[in-house]
Amino acid sequence: MHDRSVERNALLLLWTTLRNSVQPDLTSALAKDRAKRSDMTLARLIAGYDHLPEVRAAFAGQYADLLDEARALAARGGARPAPAYGAEALDDNPVFIGIPESADALEGLLMALAREKADPSAAAAFDAFLARVVDAEASLRGAFESRAANLKPVSTRSVRDVTAPALEQYLKGHPKSAPEVRVKSVYDIPGGRSKRTILVELENPGHLPAALVLRMDTGRGVGTNVSDEFPLLDRVSQLGLPVPEPLWLETDTGVFGFPFIVFRRMPGESAGDLIEGAFKKVPETGRALARALAAVHASGAGVMEEAVRGSAVPHTEALLKHYHDWWTAKKPFPSIIIEAAFIWLRRNIGAGLGQATVVHADTAFHNLLLDERGQACLLDWEFAHFGDGAEDLASCRPAVQRCMPWEAFLAEYYAHGGCPVTEFQLNYFEVWRPLRNAVLCGTVLHSLMHGEADDIDPVTIGFSTFARLQADLAKSLAGIMAA
Repeated sequence: MHDRSVERNALLLLWTTLRNSVQPDLTSALAKDRAKRSDMTLARLIAGYDHLPEVRAAFAGQYADLLDEARALAARGGARPAPAYGAEALDDNPVFIGIPESADALEGLLMALAREKADPSAAAAFDAFLARVVDAEASLRGAFESRAANLKPVSTRSVRDVTAPALEQYLKGHPKSAPEVRVKSVYDIPGGRSKRTILVELENPGHLPAALVLRMDTGRGVGTNVSDEFPLLDRVSQLGLPVPEPLWLETDTGVFGFPFIVFRRMPGESAGDLIEGAFKKVPETGRALARALAAVHASGAGVMEEAVRGSAVPHTEALLKHYHDWWTAKKPFPSIIIEAAFIWLRRNIGAGLGQATVVHADTAFHNLLLDERGQACLLDWEFAHFGDGAEDLASCRPAVQRCMPWEAFLAEYYAHGGCPVTEFQLNYFEVWRPLRNAVLCGTVLHSLMHGEADDIDPVTIGFSTFARLQADLAKSLAGIMAA
């Protein structure tokens, strides 16, 4: 039986957040953000306890048939299933969207069958079976998400504070600052997931700009850190591309508990919001993003060593391996759709990827800064890497299509030097986009289940975002495989 540790940890964090952040100050942006997260998580728990048993019962027979079919395929080909995860822990887990009796065994058989070296007829049979599995995942997860969306809830940090005096003391002793510098204000921006963003205004800044931004690690278990982010971002910035200017990297955790990058604050305002998906839905917002991506992709090869230029395939292979290894080590429980998506991506990697360039890898309007002239700056480079620029286009396409036709966006992108892309490339990374994010959210849930979380962010990510991303992944992959 499930020991309820994840529920206990989540509810404790919810209580702590409501007690320490919401109750004392309901007028601030931070308190409103925390209240929204608390409401989302509690609603998800209710949906898991009240509606998940019915959804599981409705689909149990279909998954039992799929499991029988997988065993038959394995018996004919001699495939050996991967070791069992331990399905008994899934039986009464309200955040595991699946059939406990078959999920672990079916996931293991999928992995084993995908590794099997089979003749063409057997490979075709496996591809057809994989499509049926993905269809089942899309139907099951869609049914649960529909119930969760219609639920009507009842209304009723190891991270150190960055204070003006503490930051001023740090800056006065830094070689790139000045002894006379004074910190006028410090503002923690709410809503960050894996990183913390802090706006700073200075007086008597010396050689520093009058406004800075601190981007700080939080230790939330998503596998990225500012120390890895800084080198590529620094090289891209030196090319004069539309990115924030990094001034230095601070790796001393004794300052504020985690490493951070100090940036020059760029002019403008965010073009969107991650929680609400709100942004100014006019074509110029999309065109600004198209121009920014075109500039990065057209010049990206300039920061790459000669030996790693060329096809994006080896970079994508390394990317898939990195995230699959991370998922294998940190997954909170089995996910058939995540494993199926990794299999599909590996099986189709040689079917037409483009040339390697710099990829931002988290392109959407919430990571776009626009100034008064409509000039763009791409923020948050924690996932940046070398790869296929189509990854960025697939990442932003859902949001772009809400403000302008996709063909017009591509025309603007191409007119400013963007790399040619095919529909196959866009479809390939349409699968990758929710897969990568689902893997990261799953590992955040893993940290919550093991008592490693100390903030409400992992609760909402693990209980709500993780499941929704798997539903999106199942829908996308099912549609692409059916085409």
